[in-house]
Formats: sequence, structure tokens, C-alpha cells
Amino acid sequence: MLSFLWSDATNRHNRKLFHNCTRLVHTCGEDPAVRFAMIETVEETGLIVFSATSALVREITKSTGVELRYFGNYHLVLETGHLVNQEEASNCDELNELKCGCEGDETLKNFPLTELQYNQCIQVVDAVASYFTEWLDGIYNMMIQCN
Repeated sequence: MLSFLWSDATNRHNRKLFHNCTRLVHTCGEDPAVRFAMIETVEETGLIVFSATSALVREITKSTGVELRYFGNYHLVLETGHLVNQEEASNCDELNELKCGCEGDETLKNFPLTELQYNQCIQVVDAVASYFTEWLDGIYNMMIQCN
């Protein structure tokens, strides 16, 4: 069990994602707006990833009887909380029904950013997207090698 949890063969992608995101929090500056952009990007990415995987997991469970908890509805419900306007995800069957809560928040929509803040937010969002892409690619490649 310990080798599965901590070995490079099985979990280096999870550790690298966590390490990269943690490092980004500490290096993206003291600006709360930039940190907010980073955290919301992580939350929104989790919503997208786990919405997609939970649909697939439902099909796998239906055909095999095997429940894959991590990538299923259980994790999706846990991952849909955002920093503002949190609404509990009671029905996770449709991606379009799940929203972060920021969509209707006029304060956030009209939050003034300097050009520097704007550029830093873009860099942080791009970095988070890159980290999650690398994570998913790593998991996919590991699964292919296991087959």
C-alpha cells in the first residue's frame, strides 16, 4: 500500500501537481487578486475534470459494478466549492448545472485590475492549466502502460 501511495511509478503526477500549485501560491506574489485568480482556476479546473470523469465513471460502474470513487460523483461534489457564492453541488449529472458562483457577481465581474495584475493573472491561469494538463497526461500514460 505504501509503495502505491508514494512510488514514482504510481503517484509522481499527483505529487508534482500538488508541488507545482503550492509553489505557485508562494511565488505568485502578495497580490490577493492574483492569488484569487489562481485558486479559482484550480477550483474551476477541478469542476471540469471531475464533471467529465464522473460521467465516465457512472458508465463504468453501470457496466462492471466497480465504483471508482476518486474520479466519480463523490469527489466531484467535494471539488465544486469555490471561494465565493458557494452553492452545494446536489446534482452532479450535468456540467452545465454546476457553476462556480462568480457568474452573477457584479463585484467580481467589474473588479478593477492594473495592467500588471491582469498580466500576472493570465500567467497564473496559464500555469495552472499547464500543471493540470501535465497531471492528466501523466495519469493517462500510466493507465495505458498498465494495460
